[in-house]
Amino acid sequence: MNLRPTLKLIVALAAGTTLIGGCASAYNSGISEKAPNVYFLQIRTPNKDGGSEESLRQAKVEAEAYCAQSGRTSRVTEQDLGPVTADVYFTCD
Repeated sequence: MNLRPTLKLIVALAAGTTLIGGCASAYNSGISEKAPNVYFLQIRTPNKDGGSEESLRQAKVEAEAYCAQSGRTSRVTEQDLGPVTADVYFTCD
């Protein structure tokens, strides 16, 4: 009995499940400095947990906490919302 086709199918299904599952999980890129005093953060929140609106809320909270460490406040300079993501650029003023 040749098990190669069955094994290939199992591997393909496992890979597909992993990819689909990855899209449904939360993600936080962490804050990175893109230029002097210009920071970027991407957050992904599954639809079932609030999607892009929740991602944006979390990003703003994290940006504010980051700036507060140095006694400043955050100011969002650019934001881009996808179905479940928020890409946020901010400065600390």
